[in-house]
Amino acid sequence: MMTLVSAESASAGIRPAEADAFSRVVAEHHRRLAGLAYALCGDRDLAEDLVAEAYARVWPKWRNRQVDDLGPYLRRALVNLVHGRRRRRALERREAERRRVDWREGQSPERDVDERDRLWVALMQLPVDQRAAIVLRHVEDLSEEETAAVLGVRPGTVKSRLSRGLTQLRELLGESDG
Repeated sequence: MMTLVSAESASAGIRPAEADAFSRVVAEHHRRLAGLAYALCGDRDLAEDLVAEAYARVWPKWRNRQVDDLGPYLRRALVNLVHGRRRRRALERREAERRRVDWREGQSPERDVDERDRLWVALMQLPVDQRAAIVLRHVEDLSEEETAAVLGVRPGTVKSRLSRGLTQLRELLGESDG
């Protein structure tokens, strides 16, 4: 069985019983957590890194007795890390794509600002429920299921709000296609 107790941790005021309990839970849940991480991200090395990061983030909370049931807490921390990484990467890709636009072909930072302002004004004219669905889905890059959970509605409701909101947004912006 692996143990997290070392001379450094003992001198840092970490009780061996705490570290042993944490080590037992880690040993018990590691295979399942690694499998979950792999299923979510599709990369074994990244999955192991994410599991290790989840352990590192949860350990201080466990040590301070802020966690009652460590297994589910580790699982939730892992899922949050995977989602956060996915959102970060999507944002990085969008930003990289935005920077690739050639200003000589009619795109410029100034035009982008004008378009954003125009979009913002149109977005503010939408009903709040449609606006929230659009912002969560397309700005925050949440899935339809995640958006539904945040809004407290069914995924079908999110789809209809998105459809109506995007149609109305296109009309307000004077665009005939997507």
